[in-house]
Amino acid sequence: MRAACHAQPRGISGCLQALLQSSHMYAEAKHSFARHGVLVDNVAVDVAAMQKQKSSAVEGLTKGIEGLFKKNKVSPVAEVQCPLRSPSNLSQASRHPET
Repeated sequence: MRAACHAQPRGISGCLQALLQSSHMYAEAKHSFARHGVLVDNVAVDVAAMQKQKSSAVEGLTKGIEGLFKKNKVSPVAEVQCPLRSPSNLSQASRHPET
């Protein structure tokens, strides 16, 4: 059986997820901590630190997926458009992974 993985270009999904998590943590510290008795003054965003953490998270997720592919003998399909015909059916790709 051949398997293919259709995913966003490298890191986009993980990148957004990491930045959303950081933004959520900022909002929690700014608006919700006080309700729980946690007082934090001068909450601020350090964009460089957020970017560094985001890059670290994306790298870890990417290496984890690559490790799972290798372990399960799945060849990733790079730069191939596979439009969905339905939620469970892809149209045939124009290029196939090398065998």
